[in-house]
Amino acid sequence: MFIEGNPYKYSTEGTIVMYLQTYDIIQQQDFEIFEKIREGKKNKPNYNIYIIMKRPKISINPDFIEVDNEYIKLEFLIQTKDKKEQRKVEINNEFGTNNISMKTEYPYNYFKLSSLTDNFIFKSNFFLDEVQKLDPIKDDLLDYEVLYIGQSFGEDGNRDAIERLKSHSTLQKIYLEAIINNPDSDVWIMLCDFKQVNLTSINGMIRTSSSDNIELERANKFLKGKFTDKQKINFTEAALIKTFKPPYNEKYKNSFPNPNHISYSECYELDITGIVIELDLSEVKRWIYSETKPRQNSNYWQMEEHEFTNNQERYNLFFNK
Repeated sequence: MFIEGNPYKYSTEGTIVMYLQTYDIIQQQDFEIFEKIREGKKNKPNYNIYIIMKRPKISINPDFIEVDNEYIKLEFLIQTKDKKEQRKVEINNEFGTNNISMKTEYPYNYFKLSSLTDNFIFKSNFFLDEVQKLDPIKDDLLDYEVLYIGQSFGEDGNRDAIERLKSHSTLQKIYLEAIINNPDSDVWIMLCDFKQVNLTSINGMIRTSSSDNIELERANKFLKGKFTDKQKINFTEAALIKTFKPPYNEKYKNSFPNPNHISYSECYELDITGIVIELDLSEVKRWIYSETKPRQNSNYWQMEEHEFTNNQERYNLFFNK
């Protein structure tokens, strides 16, 4: 909070908020199906940021099913190293009969529920996530650990993450190392579409050394300031890497922000105070986390602040202590 009567250089500051508007969490083997689904959509998200993650393998217990006229009970197995933890799930019986069978084959990552008239095939890990949306149960084992964060933009901004990841050397390296070092885990990709909001603060309760004209000019500059799409992708990627410090990222991990990086030079040209990253995962009700960014106690909502200017003489909207 500001100290009343304390002199500041400016009372006007601008902050960029990049918030996660749309996302999908999928696996590499589902790229083709995912692209076919996207073809029929008119307003496709701009998935220019992607997050590679891991979490324990999930399979269904082939020997357990309980059925009555109202519910179907299934049991899933979550692999942690050389052990498997059990999770029983109860769903509504929509078949209209209790004459239901389950079929699955090793490694039990797919299963089929069948009645005399209907057949439905499910993927075990996706099924468990869909149930979580309907009936949230806190379960740390089912959260996603961040391994790598990257971007895909292309020369004209028309290349999204799916195209990049089809031949992504780092993704292939992570898959290879995951198989060797973490055979109990699956690799996932979170496709992200971030949107921008500019926040400007004008605090008339503090004394400053700048003139009113300078303050007004600064405020107008923030409000009218525009960033190229490429720059927005660059500083969003950099801020996410600084936030999570993924093990497979080196660039930006400890150096964001840095005025020597031309990839977000427009932020310095506009004298931006900082950038705020917002992640709202309340829809899937899972955390994405890392060693340096653990799970939080809020409702699947994360916010991280990064300063572009570190000047104690300035009044900051988010960063002033």
